[in-house]
Amino acid sequence: MSIDSDGNIWLSGFGRNRVVGQDVRTKTPEPLDREYIPASDILINREQFTCVLKGWRIVVFATVHPTLRNATASVENRLVVAIFRGSTHRLVLEKTYPGIIKLALADINGDGSPELAVQWTDGALISPATWLDIWRIETDGTVVPVDLKAVKNGMNLSLASHADRVELGNYATGDFSVYSEQRLVKENGIVDRVRKQYVWNDDKAAYVFKSELTIQEKVLTSQ
Repeated sequence: MSIDSDGNIWLSGFGRNRVVGQDVRTKTPEPLDREYIPASDILINREQFTCVLKGWRIVVFATVHPTLRNATASVENRLVVAIFRGSTHRLVLEKTYPGIIKLALADINGDGSPELAVQWTDGALISPATWLDIWRIETDGTVVPVDLKAVKNGMNLSLASHADRVELGNYATGDFSVYSEQRLVKENGIVDRVRKQYVWNDDKAAYVFKSELTIQEKVLTSQ
């Protein structure tokens, strides 16, 4: 990998060159703790949340690093989460993804507390699926995974194509939902898009089903 003067990260190999991210190291106001970022990785995103009352700070790093996938040069994204308390700090989460689409550190479910969400995809699929991981950040800084069982169980179209999607609503404008979408190819070029909405339930500490919308599309072919 190489970085140009604009901070673009280029992956080169096998006669191909492509941009795979942005180097944000020079754009970060604080020095980065290299203990949490392997030497092979390049930082592409950094988010943080500070709890003034409890005296801790959660820092989330997203990086890109080269890898070999089916004997082909490729890249993966790494998610690293660390908690800082005064002069002490420790790693609380590390996970690798084929590709991160969106990273959010905010109140995404409307409960008044911050969550960490990662929307990710696998570009190796013919029609990439988009999935979602969410963690709650407790008042003591503990990072707890959110069970999306209801969302997964609701994606039950047995003949659905690979174009499955799970994504966040626009929480910045007050839509704190999680949405799933599946495409079902039927006869005569008809495609059903089944979109389901899930909302956060404080009592169950989980997302629950709210509504379903089916949009029918027809593929037109020219003679």
